[in-house]
Amino acid sequence: MKNTLTFLFFLISVVSAKAQCSTVSVSVSASDETFIQLYHPGFFNIPSGFANECTWHITTFSGETVHEEMSSGDAFEQGQILFEHDVPTNDSMQVELIISNELEGLICTIVDTLFWEEIEVIPGSFIGNWAILNDSGGVEEEISSISARWMNSSKRFSIYPNLVEDQCAVMNNGAPATLIILDSQGREVEYLLLDDEETKLDLSHLVSGMYYLQLISRAHSILGTERMIKL
Repeated sequence: MKNTLTFLFFLISVVSAKAQCSTVSVSVSASDETFIQLYHPGFFNIPSGFANECTWHITTFSGETVHEEMSSGDAFEQGQILFEHDVPTNDSMQVELIISNELEGLICTIVDTLFWEEIEVIPGSFIGNWAILNDSGGVEEEISSISARWMNSSKRFSIYPNLVEDQCAVMNNGAPATLIILDSQGREVEYLLLDDEETKLDLSHLVSGMYYLQLISRAHSILGTERMIKL
């Protein structure tokens, strides 16, 4: 009986841990017409929440970037951002939040809509604030174990910036090598040959998300792997 209860507790814990991404949503903690403060509870709702690395990307629905930011650390350092904007109240914005947690091997993606909501407090008198439309939970993706091993390989090159909108630069020692770009599941997206100490990459064609850039020597050994977030 004791062993059965232990197994059931373990099973519930595993299922609960895997379901936590769906309980993470974005909310508005404060706002006025030109100021918004957003919050997510991922520190508490995702196992090992202290290891969360968060990428925020707020855009208009015409595709213009309103605000972008990376956050990590304790509950409010990673879970709360604030920004000013000039989006009119008769328009809306899209919020995309990507939470990656290497300890749990997961990526949690939340996408929602910010809109201006007016509430009638007394007849004929309204109060308006920015609000979240759906309050929807996140969608979970796994970081493959192969990708995790790549991330632990010795660092032999670097990219700048790691948070990429259109272009980034790859720096290595100038020896001929192959750069492979992989998605968050470890699938090859593209590759190119490098023979300079600094190479500019145009990544505007990639969809938003997390990628890994892996440098391979001419002898087919892994020289290093860097993580990149495409906005």
